[in-house]
Amino acid sequence: MHSTPPAQRVTALLFRRLPARLDTIPADGETATWRRPMRSAHAEMSFDTDPRRVEAARQVTAAVVGRAGVRDRDVVGTVQLLVSEIVTNAIVHGNTNSVSFQLTCDAAGDVLIEVDDHSSGGPEVREAGPDDEGGRGMQLVSFFARDWGRKGSCTWCTFTARSS
Repeated sequence: MHSTPPAQRVTALLFRRLPARLDTIPADGETATWRRPMRSAHAEMSFDTDPRRVEAARQVTAAVVGRAGVRDRDVVGTVQLLVSEIVTNAIVHGNTNSVSFQLTCDAAGDVLIEVDDHSSGGPEVREAGPDDEGGRGMQLVSFFARDWGRKGSCTWCTFTARSS
C-alpha cells in the first residue's frame, strides 16, 4: 500500500518519463518551455590513493549529477573533469594514504566538489610546457570552475550546472 497520495505518484511518474527538455511549444501566440526541476543530491566516499579510484569518483559524479536532474552530457563531463583533476592531484601529490571526496548538487544547480588529501600542501596552477606530460590539471580547474580554493587540507571548487 502506498503512503504517497495518487496525485504525487502520477507527478513523480511524469517527471521520470518526460524528457529533460521539451521543444518550445507555441500556445495561442505565446511560447512555453518546460524544464525538469533540479533536485539536491549528495555523495561522499573515502578511498586509498590508488589511481584507479579516479574512475570510481567519476562514476559517482555522473550518478549524483544525473540524480540532481542534469541531462546535458557536456555539463556532466565538465563536472567529471573537475573531479578527475582534483582527485588525481590529491592522489599524486597528497603524501597520505587516503583521500576523502564529497560532491553536493543543490536544487539551484550549484555543484560543490570537495577533495581532502589530509596533507598540508596545496595545489598550484602551473604553466606546463608543450612536452610536459602533466601540470595542466589545476589550469583546467581554474578555467572551468566558477571558483576554487583550499581550506585546511581540502581542495574545493564550485560549478553551476543547470538542467537542460
